[in-house]
Amino acid sequence: MVSAAVANGSAAAKCWFVGFSGWWVNLNSGESRLLKRLDFPEMKFSLYFMGYEDPTLAPSNSVDRTVWTFSQKATIELTHNWGTESDPEFKGYHNGNSEPRGFGHIGITVDDTSKACERFERLGVEFVKKPDDGKMKGIAFIKDPDGYWIEIFDLKTIGNIAVV
Repeated sequence: MVSAAVANGSAAAKCWFVGFSGWWVNLNSGESRLLKRLDFPEMKFSLYFMGYEDPTLAPSNSVDRTVWTFSQKATIELTHNWGTESDPEFKGYHNGNSEPRGFGHIGITVDDTSKACERFERLGVEFVKKPDDGKMKGIAFIKDPDGYWIEIFDLKTIGNIAVV
């Protein structure tokens, strides 16, 4: 079962997937939505495709909808590997930012980093780095509920930050 709730146009949506809990945030001009879910029971995992497209515009045929999903801009695939939700010994996933290092983070562009961070602050999101901290001004890092880092930056200023 998948459900999402957004109260009164709130920027934050809480989502519940079987075995997955977390949040996503409206970073630009629309709420992120579940576009497609694919379950693979024989391999014990599910894929969730989140994006900003209107899912009512997607074809109803499963094959056509899958092709449509993969062709959309700003779509992210989330993988849920079944089993950890009922394993009392499970201690959580490694986030890749501490030793041993691995995959570190994803990055998302926003219209205005400062305004996005003000919203995250109001929502109680944990920051790794705020836009005015450190050497790279104008970018932020937040943590998702599982401790994974998400980089936040806007295209109007990233050119100045990324110049080497």
